[in-house]
Amino acid sequence: MIRYFLILMMLTSTLMARWQVREGRYATVEFTPGYETLADSMLNISERVLPRLCALHGVDINDLKEKKTRIILTDAPDVTNGFAVENNVVIFVRSSSFMRFWSGPFTWYNLVLEHELAHHVTFRAIWRKSNYFGQIGTLTVPRWFFEGIAQYFAESWTPFRGDIYLKEEVINGRFDTDDLSNLQNGRLLYAAGHAYIRYLASTYGDSSLIKLMRYEKDGFFYDFDDAFEQVYGKSPDDLFPWFVRHLTLHYGHQLAAQPDFKPEKLLPSFGYRDISVVPLAKEDSLYLARTVLKKNHLYTTGLIARVKKGEVEITEIISDDLATEMFVSADERYVAYGRHHLEVKADQAGLSYDWFVYDRNTGQKRRVATRIRAVEAAFDPEQRLILSVADGLNSYLIRYDRTSRDTLLTTENSLGQIRSLKDGALMFESQSGLTAQRDLFLWRAGIIRQITDDSLEQRNFFPLDEQTVLHNTMLDNHAAVVVSSDTMTTLIHAQQDVWLQGYDARSHTMVVKYARADGNSYFTVLSPDSLRLRPLRPHRTYVSAGYDDWMVKKARAVAPADSLPFQRFTEKKSFPQGTMIHLQSLIWPLYDPVQGAGLFFSTAWMEALQRQLITANVIYMKNPRERFATFYYRLLAMNLEWSAAWYHGPVIFPFEEFGRETVVRDALQAGVAYARHLGGQARWPYRLELMWQYDAFDGELVPDVAYQKIRIGGQLMYRKRSAYAGVIPKRQAGGSLFADISLDGRYPFRVWQGELFAGSNLISEKVGVEARGAWVRVDGTAPYSTLSGIDRFYSYDLPRDVRYTRSVRGFSGNLLGNSLLWSSVEARMLLASRTGLTALFLPINNLAGAVFADGARVKRGGSSDDVYSWGGELSFGEQGLRFGAGWARSYLNGRRYDQSLYLRLRLDLTAFGWQVENLPPL
Repeated sequence: MIRYFLILMMLTSTLMARWQVREGRYATVEFTPGYETLADSMLNISERVLPRLCALHGVDINDLKEKKTRIILTDAPDVTNGFAVENNVVIFVRSSSFMRFWSGPFTWYNLVLEHELAHHVTFRAIWRKSNYFGQIGTLTVPRWFFEGIAQYFAESWTPFRGDIYLKEEVINGRFDTDDLSNLQNGRLLYAAGHAYIRYLASTYGDSSLIKLMRYEKDGFFYDFDDAFEQVYGKSPDDLFPWFVRHLTLHYGHQLAAQPDFKPEKLLPSFGYRDISVVPLAKEDSLYLARTVLKKNHLYTTGLIARVKKGEVEITEIISDDLATEMFVSADERYVAYGRHHLEVKADQAGLSYDWFVYDRNTGQKRRVATRIRAVEAAFDPEQRLILSVADGLNSYLIRYDRTSRDTLLTTENSLGQIRSLKDGALMFESQSGLTAQRDLFLWRAGIIRQITDDSLEQRNFFPLDEQTVLHNTMLDNHAAVVVSSDTMTTLIHAQQDVWLQGYDARSHTMVVKYARADGNSYFTVLSPDSLRLRPLRPHRTYVSAGYDDWMVKKARAVAPADSLPFQRFTEKKSFPQGTMIHLQSLIWPLYDPVQGAGLFFSTAWMEALQRQLITANVIYMKNPRERFATFYYRLLAMNLEWSAAWYHGPVIFPFEEFGRETVVRDALQAGVAYARHLGGQARWPYRLELMWQYDAFDGELVPDVAYQKIRIGGQLMYRKRSAYAGVIPKRQAGGSLFADISLDGRYPFRVWQGELFAGSNLISEKVGVEARGAWVRVDGTAPYSTLSGIDRFYSYDLPRDVRYTRSVRGFSGNLLGNSLLWSSVEARMLLASRTGLTALFLPINNLAGAVFADGARVKRGGSSDDVYSWGGELSFGEQGLRFGAGWARSYLNGRRYDQSLYLRLRLDLTAFGWQVENLPPL
């Protein structure tokens, strides 16, 4: 079997030859056919910016000629992103969300490529001899520095990449050093890091950044904190108050010139955290809202609600699986929205969107488009859906009716929001591919006319007529509300960023959103006509007080000219997964008073797109029974997951009937898996797998056993994501079915095993129930390592490495047989999400109390045993890893067996999205 596996893996190199590579002076670009022009453009950008970036970092450009930068261009996921690791830069093609979430005078490829190349050159600048052992040489460098210096070297200071997030924290007194490592708010982390680097550059000069990165450049290890203190005379934390003071003076002086936005009446909250609110019929006080309905929900819900006397009455739930905003037709009958579509594309996780139209009259929804790259939409007067679609090369306006689709516009420029006019014309935003300027355009019967031509960003626009547009624009890095026709009239330019959400043409009112000092967003309804008469504008012109130098600072360097001719060429990339990143390698001496000296070794390698992974770990001791080794290899090829693994070491859950001696296990496996999502829905993952396995056991008292088997089976689950996963499931259910079939004539056995699980909250989000059940049957002549039943290790709710056993809490015996029926039901209540306490070094988070009942029936031939228990448990932990303490009373065949206090460790793999039967030999 292993031979066939290796042959299949070797054949993948011929099946993956579609990838190509374009090579330049300093970089290579890998891409799939169809992106040749784009790859050449990216190579041109790289050749232009790399010399400048090297000069800014103090890196010799000639180093890049010896080891060229590897750039990978992929269109698998529709995300606005890219990343850099070591010598690898991954760029995702321009996504459909680019215009919505990014801003500034940059086109996508110039922005993201230069940013990620800056990361790459930073890695080179801080490379030290310790990097021979992998990425451990960069562990001292904080995330804020990596992101901040990439933005400073590659971008300018813009509202959406920094100012609007930083300003809110600073002016409201929330900004502190924790924001530099705030992984819960990535936009704030980027903004804080970017501003801090700009402050360092404007105060101490660009040369200080070179000194920081090249500190002890010939040393063994790069110590960021030591380098920072040597260059700036203070640690990052000690210098931070001076930085905060500078920002406070800047924003305080700027905002003091602007009025406070204090609307008289606010809309009530539609959920825990409202994202967007759009007015519907004013006479019924109806609103279309997208909200995080409850605190623990990790998804958004689209709903229609009526507001009466300040109270919210939800009348319709449109969907609780939204990935885009919602768009309503002019007659308010239809609501369109997008949902993520997950697939596997080019051996990567592919992400696109399915689009649906919800009919409010019938309560039914229909799928309009699938696997499409679009996040913006509109309805025309005939209630046909129009989507703004993007791919790596072009953008499109595509119109859908029930039976067909037609393309209204194709352009190389990026497209954003769309609005439909009464006569069927379309107004849309677009970014020029040459100037990167964002403007509004009008489409009518195939004819395009430009509406605006200025350097301001028109966002969230709503046409009042063909000549007049209500929209947001950025004034002094603030979101202001304006009306534009022949001239621009400012309605709101306040201390707060005020964002347009929707406009009701019948009542001539608009919904706007803004944030208060508490950091929460609030919504209110205003009249543009009233604001024309009494606008909210700055009472004096802003004049710089000298604290905005960090904002306008430009990173400057003289890049060496390279006039030597160079011939570019393109060739096929036969095995794109082949180039590996050295993550880490460690070697460490060990000593045990009984076993003597030993050695620990660990290494991990990964390909940039995670299409190939290799890990190995070894503990070598003098006594062969104390040695331990694991190897794991995974390859994504032909859109399948190929894997091989080896384990050598002790049996984790020992065979009690042979005493407690150490039994050594050798396990190998190799196989292939097909992992997808039903209908592309993120909540419905499934997995089919075929695996060859070899097991061998060796011990002084244990009979030597070795055999081969085939495992075949699959898993399916449904899960709503919740912040309380592993404690109180929101909604989850699933199951698995596997068959293990022996290939060894000495042990002709078959093992059938199935598992079901379900869970849900009850009454409230903090009270829930979870039920699990398992069935195992062993047929034929089975060795002792494949028996089923109940084991005594109820303190460990973990997948077993050997045997097909479960445990019953409080039952300390072993009941083995050839058939098992097992179940567990547990009711839980979340007592506290955060307690501030620790157990040893573990934070006591997600503290929950539970009552439970476990039960099992074990059969052996014609006899059977029934065992069950009940009790209570207190546990804490994150996600599916939980630590608990409890009390249980157990019964065997109807008689009381035992009662005990216990400690327990649980690993609930369903909390991570999968239910796994037995641990692989890792």
